[in-house]
Amino acid sequence: ATQGNSDRVNITAVSVNDPSTPQASDIQEFITTAFTYGVRLSASPNTILGEPGGTVTFNVVVTNIGSINDTYTLTIAGNNWSTTVPCGGSGAVAALPAANTASCPVTVTIPNPVANGALDRVTITAISTGDPSIPPTSHSLQLTTNTPRYGVRLTLTVPDDSLSGAPGNPVTYTLTVQNTGNVTDTINLAISGNGWSTTIVPTSVTLAPNASNTNLVVTVNIPSDALHEAVDVATITAYSGTLAAPRASASLSLTTTATRVCPYAGSLVLGA
Repeated sequence: ATQGNSDRVNITAVSVNDPSTPQASDIQEFITTAFTYGVRLSASPNTILGEPGGTVTFNVVVTNIGSINDTYTLTIAGNNWSTTVPCGGSGAVAALPAANTASCPVTVTIPNPVANGALDRVTITAISTGDPSIPPTSHSLQLTTNTPRYGVRLTLTVPDDSLSGAPGNPVTYTLTVQNTGNVTDTINLAISGNGWSTTIVPTSVTLAPNASNTNLVVTVNIPSDALHEAVDVATITAYSGTLAAPRASASLSLTTTATRVCPYAGSLVLGA
């Protein structure tokens, strides 16, 4: 019989000694329903963020949605990282009554090192051992383990990376830094390549994922003795982690030109 199908039978008892017409009788209906087998897997959350070298554990819930006690075998597939399903110590859920649930931990071990933002997916399948059907009833669930993804974007708040100013005066640039990763991160800022005194404020910012700071101020102090059209280039680098081995970084160059009102001021020698 097909799972869940029903069959009805009416049993009629008639008196053989009753002289009346019709004779006394009674009818009883009996309904027989075939057992149903069913299983459902769920997990909340089904995506977890973990650190390289660490472990994450998903709480997978097995629900018997059939009409009879059943036992389920749990299998894993598709994963690259070490994954264990120690449910009941044997990877199986035994003697689960109909409409009841059982919790089963699934533990994933994250390798170290892994690529920035690496992830792994595993498919957990619960298979009924009581269902005589071929194939037996089953249900699958995909679990995702993420690792931190670090990312930095550095842009000009005011889109001009080449400014000029008079010798002895400062020139300022305003930059925007964004955390493009998936974890809160501290982003540091460094200056290199410059010959003229250059500062940046602040020198580090802590940002949530996708958040930005639009008010990084870079000040270039043009020397008072700079010649007309003298140029200085400063490279600003925003980085996560260390400057020597950043987890993520972004750079841009700022070009500052000295401009004298009198181009030859400070360079003329008056003789007799």
